[in-house]
This record gives sequence, C-alpha cells and structure tokens, in this order.
Amino acid sequence: MQCGYGAGYAAPNPYANGYGWAPQVPSINGPSGCSGYGYGEGFQQGATGTAGMQTGKSGQNGKGDGKSRGKNSKGGGDRDRAQKAWSSEGNSEALSGFNAMSAAASSYVKKAPKQVKAPAEMNAPSYDERNPYRLKNHIRAWHTDGSTTSVPEPYGSYPEAQLPRPLLDGFKRAGFQAPTPIQAQVWPILDNGWDVIGIAKTGSGKTLGFLVPAYRWMTASYVAGIRTLIMAPTRELATQIHDEASKFAGASGCSSACVYGGQPKREQLPAVRAGAPILVATPGRLNDFLEYKDINLSGVGYLVFDEADRMLDMGFEPQIRDIMKKVPRKRQTLMFSATWPEEVQNLAHDFLSSPIHVQVGDTSSLSANEDISQQVWMLNSSDDKDAALVEALQLYGGPRQRVLVFVAMKKQCDMVMRMLRKYQISANTMHSDKDQQQREEALQQFKTGETAVLIATDVAARGLDIKGRSRVINYDSANSTEDHVHRIGRTGRAGQKGHSITFLAKSGEDAWKAIGIAEVMQKAGCAVPPEMKQVVDRMLWRRQQSQQPRPKVPAMLEVLMVAEKPSVAKLIAEILSGGRMRFRKGQSRAVQIYEFNSWFPPAHQQCRIMQTSTIGHVFGLDFKENRPKDIAELFHDPCKKTIEDGTAKNRIVEHFQELAAEADYLALWLDCDKEGENICFEVISLCENIPRDNIYRAQFSALTEPELRGAYNNLGRPDKLAAQAVDASVASRQKSKRVCDSLRGYVCMYVCVYIYIYAHIYIYI
Repeated sequence: MQCGYGAGYAAPNPYANGYGWAPQVPSINGPSGCSGYGYGEGFQQGATGTAGMQTGKSGQNGKGDGKSRGKNSKGGGDRDRAQKAWSSEGNSEALSGFNAMSAAASSYVKKAPKQVKAPAEMNAPSYDERNPYRLKNHIRAWHTDGSTTSVPEPYGSYPEAQLPRPLLDGFKRAGFQAPTPIQAQVWPILDNGWDVIGIAKTGSGKTLGFLVPAYRWMTASYVAGIRTLIMAPTRELATQIHDEASKFAGASGCSSACVYGGQPKREQLPAVRAGAPILVATPGRLNDFLEYKDINLSGVGYLVFDEADRMLDMGFEPQIRDIMKKVPRKRQTLMFSATWPEEVQNLAHDFLSSPIHVQVGDTSSLSANEDISQQVWMLNSSDDKDAALVEALQLYGGPRQRVLVFVAMKKQCDMVMRMLRKYQISANTMHSDKDQQQREEALQQFKTGETAVLIATDVAARGLDIKGRSRVINYDSANSTEDHVHRIGRTGRAGQKGHSITFLAKSGEDAWKAIGIAEVMQKAGCAVPPEMKQVVDRMLWRRQQSQQPRPKVPAMLEVLMVAEKPSVAKLIAEILSGGRMRFRKGQSRAVQIYEFNSWFPPAHQQCRIMQTSTIGHVFGLDFKENRPKDIAELFHDPCKKTIEDGTAKNRIVEHFQELAAEADYLALWLDCDKEGENICFEVISLCENIPRDNIYRAQFSALTEPELRGAYNNLGRPDKLAAQAVDASVASRQKSKRVCDSLRGYVCMYVCVYIYIYAHIYIYI
C-alpha cells in the first residue's frame, strides 16, 4: 500500500500562504514513499493561503491542488503581483506571517523575565550603627530580603579570626597587621557557610578575602581533585591570584594551578593533572579544557567569580553559563566585583543561593581609593606630554620608586619607551601584541626593580598588583571614567598609600574627560587644580547650552537598514557614509548602530540612516502543544513561530522594535539567498509601524564598494517565494523526523513485548 500525506502549514503560516506537502517517508505498508506539494500564491496579510490538505500521489508532485481555507489562493500566481500585494485583510482560518511572528514577539516580550534590580540592591540598609567596626570602615552587610539580624559580626583582628598558626605566621611575614575591611566581614560569613556577594574598591584585599576561607574548608577534610575554582577575566588577574595563592601554599598545604589563554594548552595541562586542589582560570581557556574533558569539576565545592563586572563586559557570559553546567549545585559561591551593574545582579541571582551582600564604601557611583593622592597636570596641548612625563619621572622617580605609565595605543608604548631611554631612564612595555612570556618577563623586571618604568595599555589596568612604593601616570587619559578609576587603582593597594598623575590637554577630548575625573577626585577628597576647574566649568556650560531647545528645523526622514552580521553592517555604513559616521548601542549589546546622513533614493531626499544588523534567524519553527498520538496526524500538526534562544539572550527583538519606532523606511541588506529572504520577513514582522510600501531589499553579489553602491541605488522588494521555501523545507524535515522517531518507538515497544512473551513461553516450556 502506498500512502501520501499533505502537511497543513496554513494556520500559523508566516507568509499568508498555505503550504501543503507530503515529505518523502517510507510508506507503512508499501515499498515506496510519496512526495507532493501545493501552495497558494497570494501575498495578502492573513487573507490567502491553502490549507495544505493536498492528497499526494505516489511519485507525483501536485502544484496548487490543495483545498483552500483562505481567500484568493490560486496555485502558481503572478510573482510580481504577489510582491506588490501588501494588504492587511484578516483571515479567520489562518494567521498571516506577519501576525504569527508579531504574536511570537509579543508573547516573548510578555513572558520574558523582567530585568529588574535584585531585591538586595533595593533593600540595602544604611551603615550599621550598632557595630562600631562597620561604622568606622563604612561596611554594609545584609541578606537578600534586606534584613541584617543574622549577619555574622566582623573579625576585627587576626586572633578573632582564629587563623591556623602557619597562616598567621605567613600574614606576619607579609607585613599584614590586621584584616582589611572586606576580609574582616567576609571571613565570618564564609566560615558559617553562606554565599557572598562582595562589592569593594580595587586594592581592598579581596584576593585573601576568598582564599583564606577556602584554605580552612579544604584542610578540614581531604578529597582528591579540584575543590576550589576561581574565575578571573584576564590572564594578568589570573596569574596575580595564582601568585598570591602560591605564597601561602606552604602555610596552607594547598597548591594551585593556573590556566589562561595566550599559552599552549599542553604547557598548562601537567600542572592541572598534578592534582592541585585550587584552579585559577579564565572562562575561555577553562571552556577549552572542558570541551576535551581534560578537567573534571565534579568535586568543586567552593566557587569564586573575581571581577564579575569585567567578565561580563568582555562578553564571557555564555562561557560562564556553560561552565556552571559542569559544577555541582551543592557548593559555596562567592562573587566579587568593583561595581554592581544590572548584568552582575542578574548573574548573581542565577548562580548564588540566598547570598549575604557585603559592601565596603559607596558603589552607587564610581569612586577611587581614598588612599591614593590624585594629581592632574593641565597641558596646553598633547604635544607637551613627553616633556611633562620626563619632568614627572625626574621629580618623583628614584631607585626605589616604580612608575606605571598608561598610554592609549600599543604603538605609543614603544614610542614613549624610546623617548625615555634617550634620557637614560630604564623602561619596558606591556601590551597585547607581546606574547605571554614577554609580558611576564616585563612584569617581573618591573616588580623586582630591574626596570623603573613600565609603559602599558589598558590590557594591564585590571591585572597588575605591584607591592611597595609605586606611582601611576596617565600619559593618555582613559576612555571612560570607570577605566580611569581602575588605572589609578593599581597603586595604593592593601592599605598602602598610592600616588597618581594624569596629563590632560585644555581642549579637545581631554577637556570633556576632565568632568568625570574631577568628580572622582572630589569624592576621594583630592583637590581639583584651578586650571582644571576652569576647564570643567567651561565644558559643563557647553553641555548645558547643547541641551537647550533650538529653533525647530524640518525633521529628516529616518531609514533603518539591517544587515545579516555586525561586520557587514559596519562595512556598508563605512562605504555609504565615506567614513563619516558615529556608532552607538541600542537595546542589544551584541550589535551596534551606525548613524550617518545620506541621500536615500526611494525617498528622493537626504535622510538619516541607522545601519544595524541581526545575528542570524530571529525566529525558529516549532510545533503546537499536545502532540497527536496518531502517526498520520503528525503530518497535519500545525507549526508555529518561536523566538530563538540567541535572539532572546541578546535582546534582538527589543532592539528592532525600538529602532522601527523611529524609522520611516526599512532597507534590508540580508544575504541574497533563500535564507536571507527568510530573515528579511522575520525582520519585517518586527517593524509593524513601517508602511509596507516603504520596505525595500538590496540585491548584491559581493561585498565590494561598486556592488554595494549599485545595490543602494537600485533597491528592490523582498522575495516572498524564496522565503517560503525555507520554512517549508525546515518544517518538512522536522515533521519527517517526528514520524521516524514515533515509528522507532513503536518498533522498540513491539520488539520488547515480543521478547517478553517469547521469554515467558520459553521458561514455561
């Protein structure tokens, strides 16, 4: 017996067309399969479509032979007419593609968890006046619900902490007289088994804050394998933590291993396999080891995220979530961060269980360590920086003084180094173009005093910990106020005094950066120089003037242009704008928005262009709930559109909805193939407020300037038929797979029953 099935795809069809087909599957009672398909050709939103109830015949393809439930559905209609029909007439039997995908987007927005601040941030108490130590050191400690009743009291001294004698001797040899505020409060909390979120300034002693309780926990009972996992964002910070742990390895009896990118894995693997109970790792390299099953995390009971805000800024969230799947749920988790943004709050909510929050100082805004004296030298121009640097080194340098100089670009490192060597000043450089061995050698020479000056880019801003007398000089100002705080935080660590000097030009970009730097100085109690105050006042006045309402001018039309990848979006924007563009972030952190003004041919006028991109498909195909039990009914099980996981994680839906609300036109720069056309209509469904007549499609065959300019000047319309074929093919494969899975299940069941009966008969006989 030969049988054919017509798969109904009209109900949630994303293109207002019914698609019916019979996939090629083995017939149940016959030797051959069948294939056939039928489709309705309209392009009216919700008004057309065949029901897909075609009866396929063995070995034959039926085109347009389905029973239509919609209106005006005729097989093989005119393609040009179909592309021009953008009506909004509804259909009670079948949802249109735009309605289906819009409904999916709307449902997603409603069901998605709201990005709200953690309750602990809103319930944070004021300074605890009942405890003099907390009041003196500006410590706040509270539970997630805001209560403070059961928070353990801080250890004011080492005897109160009851440290083992070897550890206590190690602290004395290192010159530590008492726990730092973060250590004093975190240690008793961890000793009582609570999870901890620690928010404190850089150089506050966080490293020993989480290492000492780990030593205590591991020495209480010996278990082979990795027991403590510490994750850090950069190789510099990872090696710094590893070095600190190595200093107390003898006193604690716990060795450590360190894995990070930039070195071959085969060189790091022996240290891991040696059985060190402490593993310090960057998320990327740790994921590499886990993929090849070189590391086993099943014994981890103590997990630390150090500088969690930096890890998220560097895009490590996917790797972190993958790693967390390999770590036991029964564990003690610590999260340390210099700031407390919303992304860090969400991560803490997912991975920590009823944590106690510990905050030292004010983290609601950026503030520098009060132990650092900050100076700003105002220069007439950037050309005066070389002379200023030599003068600063001659004033404050010396045989025992080490100076860390920050510059903006890698090429400047070598230029400044050569300039200093002309003045017989020993200097070395550290930036991302150097391999790990060269960077470690430069850092070691700087720590030992062999090199007096280390010139570095921001790659070293969050990883260096230089003990003893040191000074930071910002030859170039940092890109942001936050980076400035972390730069100067390389000095004045662990309760020691530090010094920083920043060079700022009186005009240009430095003048704008002076506003944030002045705020940091005032909060830390440092005097702002009169020259700097004049510059800040001038820039604040200019900012205020720019915010004043100006005479209204005719608003320019806005065009939203969407490419398939961020790199393609940037290339298109650079070519069409001639390099004169600016970029900004929208709702999604995964893609950027490039803005420029250009002549837009369909509008016949100058328009403001917003060029952005997607990151692949926005929607995926799925099936309705309540899967039918009858195999034959599986072919008629209707499909639906759902939001892809990557889309939801990167907030792509919100990104396009926000931009579409501003736009008058939509130009699609997706790949010129069926997949690209399919994504076109997914993007269109998110831009409901843009008139259908204002939606265009660029046709190009190569990413060259002539091709892209030609496509821009000859914009066409999206191709519905090519887009339909993708969903039809995917749905067909998925339905065929479901049938095969069901058949396998039935066969296995019958075989098991047969074996069971045969076995009983055999035993009975």
